[in-house]
Amino acid sequence: VLISILLGASFSRYQVEESVEHLLAPQHSLAKIERNLVNSLFPVNRSKHRLYSDLQTPGRYGRVIVTSFQKANMLDQHHTDLILKVMDYMGLLKCYPPGGKLEKT
Repeated sequence: VLISILLGASFSRYQVEESVEHLLAPQHSLAKIERNLVNSLFPVNRSKHRLYSDLQTPGRYGRVIVTSFQKANMLDQHHTDLILKVMDYMGLLKCYPPGGKLEKT
């Protein structure tokens, strides 16, 4: 009985570590300091109680991922112009309901 009490008391002190980063990274590393600064200046709503879809307005959404065949810089002027052209074309897309006709509002 004494052994079980001692083991029970010692196991009660164990805690589950939620953050693996806390175990592996230095406490005061430059990357942590910079990340905390960026998170304080540009907060992101990462609520665990809301779904990502709840943060958008109702409607149908699609995503486009743009990549380069030759692993080129996507921020140069040529690629930026192409991406903006794709965005313009996407703005012209129309989605029709299953019946096939658009309702006039």
